[in-house]
Amino acid sequence: MDQLTARITASALLHDVGKVVDLHILGKDRNWAEDQAADCLPTKDGRYSHWHALFTREILDRNLNNFPEGLIHGEEGVLLLAARHHSPSTALEWIIAKADHISSAMDREKYGKDTEDPGWQKYREVRMVPLLEKLNPEAADKGGSLNASDFTYRYRLAPLSPATLPPVPSGERKTGSYETLAQDFEHAFAALPHKEHTGLWLQHLDSLLMRFFSQVPAARAGKVIPDVSLYDHLKTTAAFAAALYQYHRDTQTLSAAAIQNDDAEKFLLISGDFNGIQSWIFRDGGATRKFRSKLLRGRSFQVSLMTDLVGHRLCDAMGLSSVNLLLKAGGKFTLVAPNTPNTLKIVEDIKNEIADWFLDKTHGEAGMSITLFPAGPKAFQEGRLAGLWESMHRKMADEKFCRIAMENNTGKRPVKAGEKGFCPICGQRPVEVKHRETDCCTICRDQIWMGEQLVKNRGIRISGNMKGELKSPLLGRYQVSMEASPESISATSDDILIWQFDLPEKPESPQVTLRFVNGYVPVFSEEDEFLADWNDEEPVKAGDPKHFSAIADAAQSPLGEKGACVSALAVLKADVDHLGMLFACGFSEGRYTISRLATLSRQLDMFFSLLLPDILRKTPEFQDVYTVFAGGDDLFLIGPWRQVLTLAERLQKDFSSYVSHNPKVHFSCGIVLEKPHTPVDYLVERAEHSLENAKNAGRNRISIFDRVLEWKDLNELNELRRAMAGWVHDEKMSSGMLYRMGAFVDMAEEEKELTGKHVPIEKMSCLRWRSLLAYAVARNVKEGAVKEVHERMAEALLKFRGDFRVPLWTLLYERRRRRS
Repeated sequence: MDQLTARITASALLHDVGKVVDLHILGKDRNWAEDQAADCLPTKDGRYSHWHALFTREILDRNLNNFPEGLIHGEEGVLLLAARHHSPSTALEWIIAKADHISSAMDREKYGKDTEDPGWQKYREVRMVPLLEKLNPEAADKGGSLNASDFTYRYRLAPLSPATLPPVPSGERKTGSYETLAQDFEHAFAALPHKEHTGLWLQHLDSLLMRFFSQVPAARAGKVIPDVSLYDHLKTTAAFAAALYQYHRDTQTLSAAAIQNDDAEKFLLISGDFNGIQSWIFRDGGATRKFRSKLLRGRSFQVSLMTDLVGHRLCDAMGLSSVNLLLKAGGKFTLVAPNTPNTLKIVEDIKNEIADWFLDKTHGEAGMSITLFPAGPKAFQEGRLAGLWESMHRKMADEKFCRIAMENNTGKRPVKAGEKGFCPICGQRPVEVKHRETDCCTICRDQIWMGEQLVKNRGIRISGNMKGELKSPLLGRYQVSMEASPESISATSDDILIWQFDLPEKPESPQVTLRFVNGYVPVFSEEDEFLADWNDEEPVKAGDPKHFSAIADAAQSPLGEKGACVSALAVLKADVDHLGMLFACGFSEGRYTISRLATLSRQLDMFFSLLLPDILRKTPEFQDVYTVFAGGDDLFLIGPWRQVLTLAERLQKDFSSYVSHNPKVHFSCGIVLEKPHTPVDYLVERAEHSLENAKNAGRNRISIFDRVLEWKDLNELNELRRAMAGWVHDEKMSSGMLYRMGAFVDMAEEEKELTGKHVPIEKMSCLRWRSLLAYAVARNVKEGAVKEVHERMAEALLKFRGDFRVPLWTLLYERRRRRS
């Protein structure tokens, strides 16, 4: 990336940071503001406006020593490019201004109408409102307008963290202050490492802005809804600015007039989609059992890593920063690039390069679809983006079926097994190395190694240097090293990505690029090394991921005697319902902007990638739950069956709170129980089938024990389960009553099926369940509790029929004695 592209990217990333300060926070007065205003502010009706641009200049000016050397010098340095975006005069200043328009979906008529008071008093109490609260798949058809007062929730004004991520009721919004936020940001900005490596530094800056400004509203003045984060506005502005500059540079039209002309299709939206994710993660070659927990962790991480690497490869080849990756989650990315012949050639070359690598390593079972879609500035204006987005995603869907260039790959592709045959872990590639006495291919060895190292380290370094820990460099060109302290390592010219998996402990602590792709994985303790007794599993080592036998055995029951409770895994698969429709139709046309899409995508991803791991890590009951993947809009978890059943209910409640109890935004979930040695591909198949059952029954449901329930019914049945458990524990009801209930459930279910039908009398014996229940309760329940138990049981059977099996089977499995 050349220095001018880097300057424009940095300037656009920082052009609105002045919105988090005022004269008081800066330690300045009105006289100072009036004296300095002419340098960078526009006027309207004889008054200066857009005072935040002056505040931006002041923040950058007092932090110039904290920038990479090449970004700050001359008229085309960061300081003035960022500060003059509301009063542009040069071509480069117009680049920032135009990108700002596009990001905000503002046309020139509206641009400049917003005026601000330099005292900024009335904006201090404004808080960002949740996009998710009013997201509605029918919004595009209904139209209409919203006001800020329509929102009943707000975000806290605080740096990003699991504690501050969920919205709070509007009455609690006065938490945190702009002054504290600005001070902490400046301290952290000064501590950003790798100033000698501009590309890495820009990535770190991008993450720093996300950390501090993802819950700060981008707009507070005038009749606006503050539902777009300042961070997402800054990032999208930077991406469009870099692409716009390169377009005009390469077409030799770098002038203010040409930049303001919206007729040409100046941009190229490039989307990538990792195809065959399930094949990549869950492939089972027969000898997978021994390394399953490490393999799944390593493979899942590789999906996230390779998705980022393909996006970075494209950006780097085009001379752009990875800041141009607007959206990335769930194995997908979208970036914005200049629409030039050079870009088209670069994309085609890399597309073929990536396809060849996947074809060689997976024989076409996995791959990366790359889709191109040209667009002009007008496509991002109010009311037009929805059509562009829909067309682009239709093209992406078509591209999935064309990921192999058939004209280049016809005929036979013989795969030689080699002297030792095919890898017993994947059954796909020849044996090339040995890992802990097991022959395997280089890719499976690398996946096991990654699975081991991810739980022991806080970050990762990715390098273009071919010397490293991997036996098979990713995409044929990238090496990896795991880092215990990524924020303190020295970068080399070969380093392209340095990631940190966790948030800094303190706001002012140094950080590198934050990527929450590590998930939560339970690990063995030192005590486990001495107590472990699992056959057919790897030797237990403290710090290694727990294998599935250990996870299954963690299903401890509060009811049964020592050694009771079935040892089994629960596999949970879930995703957000109607996500495509929410993105395509969730906003009215006037609110459909690229910044809102970026905010929505990031907010959904954060629930699964940041909030969920925190829940698992900090809740003792869930600390044995294994994250296969969680991000984008879906998750796949494996854990002790009893804890996972409880976790599903917790996640639904937390997700409902996270989306501000919006009834239009929800997720479906499928859960199956299996023994720990069940083949992985079978686990996946059953979990997927269970999730499909929940979807087919109407969505916003959970499928468990082959029953599909609405979430509210699950909550009620769980209350019933807790009541029954209490009766048994308090010896009000015998445990034998639980086993008798199974017959009554079958009879009540049969009665429901026969209702309204003409049936012979001999098939009507199921109607006896009421009298039989009354008799059984009288025999198995203590006298003082008979009325309570009978009424509760009868009412539940009448209402839930066969769904009563969910709490009943849960209790029976909890009490079943384990085999020694």
